[in-house]
Amino acid sequence: MLIEALVFVHILSGAIGLLSGFAILLFKKATQLHKRIGKLFFCAMMLLGLTGAVVGFVRWVPLSALNGLLVCYFVLTSLLAIQKEQPITVPLERILALFGAALVVSYILSGNIARSMPEGMLGGFDSIAYFVFGLIAAFAVASDAAYLLKHNHSVRSRVIRHLWRMLFPLFMATAAFFLGQAKLFPPHIQQSLIIIVPVIMVIAALLFWVARVYLSASWNRVKN
Repeated sequence: MLIEALVFVHILSGAIGLLSGFAILLFKKATQLHKRIGKLFFCAMMLLGLTGAVVGFVRWVPLSALNGLLVCYFVLTSLLAIQKEQPITVPLERILALFGAALVVSYILSGNIARSMPEGMLGGFDSIAYFVFGLIAAFAVASDAAYLLKHNHSVRSRVIRHLWRMLFPLFMATAAFFLGQAKLFPPHIQQSLIIIVPVIMVIAALLFWVARVYLSASWNRVKN
């Protein structure tokens, strides 16, 4: 009964996360509306990740459990990137970097276990899936290390960190729904390219906004 309730919360938070995430992409940035929707997106994605992790562990789908925790790691580090620096900020960022490193190790171990299985799968996924997400997590942890070693960060570096760490979880949720749950759509939609359009939109938005901020000279100032 509890698991069914968690699955319902997972689905509901996923729907809210998708709607609020796409709304953020459409509405003007740095406005009060953007900030309110951003808070809704953060809460929805945290709930999505936590419920996904619990359900994944209980049902023994390690990839789902690890990906749920990865979503939480991404949105938490994204939020900290744009917060005013407080005495607790850097310790939290260090803890999250260690948490990210633990995820990398978990992905690698799970991938090796999947590869050693007779059917070559663990929890319904092969080793490649574990290693791909492990590589993504490793890249994020490496960027954590570079970020923490630098004491003064420009507004541009913080905004880019915020952007890609918010949009990548949106990509994960979008792909999981439109591609992972394609069976929910009518057959003619499943067989068309329409179903991948939302996924491509998120990838395009991620690349566009990161490039726009990176190339804009107005962002290149130090934030104390």
